[in-house]
Amino acid sequence: MELAGVADPWATFVPDDSMEPKYSAGDKVIVHPNRLPTPGKPIVVLDMENQAIIRLFVKLTEGQLTVRQLTPDQEYEIPIDGIQGIYRICGSIEL
Repeated sequence: MELAGVADPWATFVPDDSMEPKYSAGDKVIVHPNRLPTPGKPIVVLDMENQAIIRLFVKLTEGQLTVRQLTPDQEYEIPIDGIQGIYRICGSIEL
């Protein structure tokens, strides 16, 4: 993890099994607050109720965030107006 000297890194728990086998429900993911989402890399999407959604970043277009989950393998769009933040995951801890 590249967090030495980074201000305000944070972590959250994976809420479900939709990212297995990469992450399991209950694993902890570490967020780098300054890294931009990159296609194919894991992200945390915070919805307007502060609920974490863990997915792979696909693309961001005007009004839509496209993400991919692994179980079952599918892509879908999330309207931007339902998102308060998109953050890059830089590591995880299995629990």
